[in-house]
Amino acid sequence: AGEPEQQFDIKTIVAAIHSVDAIKRIASGTVDNGKEPPMLIHGCTGIRRTGVFALAYVFSKQILGAREINLIGVIEQIRMVRYGVLRQRKMFYFLLEIIIALIAETGLVKPGSQEHMQAVQLIKKMHTVGGRKKKSAAGGGKSTGDKSEKSTDKSTAGDEEADGEDGDDDGEDTTGPKKSPKTAGSREKGRKAGSRNK
Repeated sequence: AGEPEQQFDIKTIVAAIHSVDAIKRIASGTVDNGKEPPMLIHGCTGIRRTGVFALAYVFSKQILGAREINLIGVIEQIRMVRYGVLRQRKMFYFLLEIIIALIAETGLVKPGSQEHMQAVQLIKKMHTVGGRKKKSAAGGGKSTGDKSEKSTDKSTAGDEEADGEDGDDDGEDTTGPKKSPKTAGSREKGRKAGSRNK
């Protein structure tokens, strides 16, 4: 099963974060030791939308508490326990959009201000540019026969693999160890040699 046709939007994620906070406040009143109970977030593999939600939740706590975030540090910590989180650029851009929405919501940046709009537009531009490269690499772009275009297509052909996507949208986890071409070639030669011996 692949990803659903319609992705969650930023408002849905931000609302979910607030709902979880409300539930945790109610539940923490019933805990005797005074510590905040841990939160379990469940997803199929826990690396796509679930991973983005978990990261967004952590960043919301940092924004509300310290009023700053440790983007790289938190992502590294989460990836230590859930390796494939943010393996796709689109998930990283989605996370950035959520963070910007949370920052605007807390008043650190005035919603609709020039700074806020510039940040939103920058993320959307990065996401759009990344999407065009993939489309071009997949053969969706027009071919003019120009050498420079061919070299661009060649250089972006690995983008899907770098994003962890296998291009068939089947939800297959492609975060496992990659087989080196040498190993794959050696196996193929072995199969051919084995079939000749029969």
